[in-house]
Amino acid sequence: MILSIGTAISQAIPVIFAPLLSRLFSPDEFGLLALVQSVTVIINVIATGKYESVILISKNKRDAAHLVMVSLLLSFIFSVLCIVIFLFFSNSIATMLNQPRLVHWIFICPVISFLISVYQCYNEWCVKFSLFKQLSFNKIINTSSLTISNLTIGITSISSGGLVIGEFLGRFFTAVISMWNVLRFNSKYFKSVSVLRLKKMFFQYKQCPLFIMPAQLLNTVASQFAILILGFYFGEAKLGLYSMTNMVLAVPVSVLSLAIRDVFRQRANDEFLNKGNAKDLYVKTVKVLSVFSFLMFGLFVLFLPDIFSFVLGDEWREAGVYAQILSPTVMISFVAESVFGMFIVAERMRAVLYWQLLYFVISLLSWGVGCFYFTDIRYVLWCYTIGRSVAYLVNLFLSYKYAQGNLR
Repeated sequence: MILSIGTAISQAIPVIFAPLLSRLFSPDEFGLLALVQSVTVIINVIATGKYESVILISKNKRDAAHLVMVSLLLSFIFSVLCIVIFLFFSNSIATMLNQPRLVHWIFICPVISFLISVYQCYNEWCVKFSLFKQLSFNKIINTSSLTISNLTIGITSISSGGLVIGEFLGRFFTAVISMWNVLRFNSKYFKSVSVLRLKKMFFQYKQCPLFIMPAQLLNTVASQFAILILGFYFGEAKLGLYSMTNMVLAVPVSVLSLAIRDVFRQRANDEFLNKGNAKDLYVKTVKVLSVFSFLMFGLFVLFLPDIFSFVLGDEWREAGVYAQILSPTVMISFVAESVFGMFIVAERMRAVLYWQLLYFVISLLSWGVGCFYFTDIRYVLWCYTIGRSVAYLVNLFLSYKYAQGNLR
């Protein structure tokens, strides 16, 4: 409850200020930000090797501290490597994506990726040691700093690339706060970090880069493929409308599901260790979330275009139509993502990879079929909604199976 309240507050902040941002920045600027964020998250998935995902199951604070350092060292090295690559291929990448403005901003993506890695490691640290008040506070700091940075940039009339600059400033402030919080009470564990122990953690959890990272990469590429293909076929303006839909609808829901997943993973891990299964917790969680998801979307879906138009301005009405189309898949994915941690708790690393491969293929086919057969972005979004919903229903079936543990 503490984490859900903190997450609700953190996600209310950007939604509350969305009407101001939508009037300070054009859809084109939101489209550019979406492209930068898309490249950033793809880098971020690879950067840490996903070692931060096993901080939860580490034996003690010493091992957890070493896993944090493994994650951050890998992220730093990969970010530097990306900057070097972009020095040679930034023009080619921008041309390939049909986004000439990206060439001026692509270098900031690896930097933001590293800052996000710091934030993610701190989150996992809080989940590991049940520091839910600190985790809630950090989520509020994260969205507040991003929103305040964007508003400040917008008010100062820095329109071109202003949202990207605000993104960097917000992520930087959040990373600094995260580092300060974790070192304030746990610095002794990080002072005792040794190269030998780092190597041990690196090889002990080698399943992370072998299975979890490729699986997460497939998921991320499948998700971000929407940004890349919409920008390529329909331009920055349509992409900006889609991005606003995500910011107001999909992103808050996704972050809320991740908050619930954080608590669910911790509780499910305890039950799995004590009873050998987490079936009761799983069923109870899915039932509650399904009802909540239906009430959250089903009651307002018909009015979304009017709501978007009234709150954000007339030029954003089309984004409300996109929200209507995407609502069914957002409802299903909210429930599925909330209990997705069951895969990790049950140590089904290969299953994570297999499902992510399925999700990747279905997503690409959905976008490919949509863009090939239709010139109207609305029909393309319907293809994506149907395909993504099927993939997440499979996810729910598998996670329920694994929640049963040794029950057969």
